[in-house]
Amino acid sequence: GFLQKSLFAVIYRGNLSIMMRGPGCFYLLFLFFMQSCSAVETLDTLPLELASECQESEGQLLLQAGAAAKPKEPRARLISELGYLQRADIKSNMKCDVLSTGESEMLAKALLESTRPVVVRLHRSCLELYTFLAAIENSPKEPPPWVLLVVQSDIPLMVEDKRRIAGLKGLQACYAENLRELSEDSEDITTIFHPLPIGLSQHNGTDFKEDIIAAVKATPWAQRKDTLLVGPLSISRHTPEREEYVQIFRKPEYSKLVRVVEDYMSPKEFFSLMAEHKAVLSPPGEGFDCFRHYDALAVGTVPFVVHKEIYSQHLQLLESAGAAFIAPPSELTPRKLEELLSEIQDPPSRQLLSMDELEKKWRSVF
Repeated sequence: GFLQKSLFAVIYRGNLSIMMRGPGCFYLLFLFFMQSCSAVETLDTLPLELASECQESEGQLLLQAGAAAKPKEPRARLISELGYLQRADIKSNMKCDVLSTGESEMLAKALLESTRPVVVRLHRSCLELYTFLAAIENSPKEPPPWVLLVVQSDIPLMVEDKRRIAGLKGLQACYAENLRELSEDSEDITTIFHPLPIGLSQHNGTDFKEDIIAAVKATPWAQRKDTLLVGPLSISRHTPEREEYVQIFRKPEYSKLVRVVEDYMSPKEFFSLMAEHKAVLSPPGEGFDCFRHYDALAVGTVPFVVHKEIYSQHLQLLESAGAAFIAPPSELTPRKLEELLSEIQDPPSRQLLSMDELEKKWRSVF
């Protein structure tokens, strides 16, 4: 079935001649003949990611799965990229990280033509961001009151980016992931910008973890393990702190305080393991924010995060949700870790991770 749907996607992109070369062409023609009477149905039931790949700009074919044929997508209740995609009024349906300039212009056009206040979700990629900003800045039209969500980037907004965004017509607030507070920020910038959590871990726009979380049988707080869980971490040249922590926790003096797990685990296995522990290490990844903060809090586990002053506004959100701050690798000792483990408490209600509550904040400015 996937091959058949893929064939129709290729046909409608005008690439049939390429696919029809080689020994497989007779089989493909047979499939085409067998499905010809139900071609419309096949196209309507294309997976969303295939339909997105079939989109062409500049007046060419725009193929999208019909609303009635789209697979029913679960509504995100906890903060996540999927939640942002679902709750925003204007956004792209593309499932890639870097979108075309044409896509950005379409988003800007939709904003400028809107007759009511809207929330706009925009990828952080420079190409898309700058094209979108230019389209709004250069338009004689006045957009309605709107809120901007800047998502899916480990790279913080620079000072100049913030200034341009803050000067956009009609903008009431901007929520951005990995938001830094800089000394160069003016008062209007600090007023309009707010941190946006990256939320639950996911590998694409429709990766849904809430079913896994709901199925996890969390151990009552008093019965949880007191040792710090150090789960599998992606380590690269961009994540030096992760490697430093892992090297420290391998030392014999930490053996009674830390459990290090380096082998791959499925999401279900790792969520269940976190739910057995009171605390889990959650250092910065490629960006300062980390999916593990929110995965841990969702199962009632305290994430140990690194404190950096330029992210203080974001860290206040994490602390209010139950996160604790671990000393940097150069300052950490077994005694400090033992004291921290003895002080942590059961995280408060998951209400602080609620998509409904976050959406209320966005729309409260209208």
